[in-house]
Amino acid sequence: MLMMEEANQVRSDYEVNWLAVGNEAVKASSAFSTEYWGNVPRTGFLGVARASQPDEDGFNWLANGYASLQLVPEASDVVNTSRALIPYKDSVHEVLINTKLNAVMAFLGDSFPSGVAPGIVQASMDAGAVTIAVVSQPREDEGRKHFTHAKYAFNEIKPSADAMCVLPLDMLCRYLSSSVVISMIEKAIYTVFANAVRGILDLSEYGGFGSPNKEEIIQFFKLADNVLFGYAKLDGDAKHNAEAIRTALKNPFDRVRKFDEAEQILVSVCMGTQNIDMDFYLEIGRICKSVLGSSADVIVGSFESKLAIEDPWVAIYGRGLKDRRNDGFDYPDARIDPEKAAPKLPAYYRQHFKQTTGRFH
Repeated sequence: MLMMEEANQVRSDYEVNWLAVGNEAVKASSAFSTEYWGNVPRTGFLGVARASQPDEDGFNWLANGYASLQLVPEASDVVNTSRALIPYKDSVHEVLINTKLNAVMAFLGDSFPSGVAPGIVQASMDAGAVTIAVVSQPREDEGRKHFTHAKYAFNEIKPSADAMCVLPLDMLCRYLSSSVVISMIEKAIYTVFANAVRGILDLSEYGGFGSPNKEEIIQFFKLADNVLFGYAKLDGDAKHNAEAIRTALKNPFDRVRKFDEAEQILVSVCMGTQNIDMDFYLEIGRICKSVLGSSADVIVGSFESKLAIEDPWVAIYGRGLKDRRNDGFDYPDARIDPEKAAPKLPAYYRQHFKQTTGRFH
């Protein structure tokens, strides 16, 4: 995990942590390899994955005080999967001692991340940290079972997390389809998800001159509830960059909400290894107001890339959004309670759907 060896060392305290839940989230977090993780000394990491073999089950400290947790669920349903986390309650709490800001990344749909993510979110909240869940919404062609898993996780996470940022995979695929060939789509999706987390954590720990400090970022996400997300790639052309930001503001990754509904906007700019033009950077707030209105409350911050080579990009977050009746986690042709669903729906959903997961209490 993260291409690191196990290490026999005393744990390290991190105020800011990246918590990856599920094999896909761990893979996305590992996309930058040691190049990134060797340059973020103030960011902690916990990767929680399904063990490939029963004897691999267990908790391990990695280099730099990062941590790995491999679990072997007794069954493949979300309720039993969630319970696999309970024996490691103390280990997870030890990782999260003295934390202030944690981002939990999970690709919902598969039973493992859908079952385990609520427990990790709850552990982060119990540690007193402001907790942001950055999660995926399944594509329609993943089938009813993945939607049911994801809905279960969504209902468990939302009451606990300070903020929930949901990225629908179908919208993300459409966004990437014009610039990425199908063989590279997985890597491109992982990059956007990882950057959704980096836009929060890297800005809080490695922000540049004039950027909001860690406490201001914590306050932005504290009790933010629904968080809207937009994303754009930038380059050395100021005109192109301005249009990219306008497009991101007009087309967030959400089917019903828009940035002009948000009470406050946070624009997190990764300057890239070549950096963007300073005159353009100073205009970003004005560009946002030209789209959202002159009264929009916009905070702009930047951070330097921790990679050897990286193009600039911008992540946009909106808080203070109203709940919508349709959260998007119902399968399109089965918007009914699992207890009344068609017989082909697995029986354990009808039996366990209203039970709580194995959270830490």
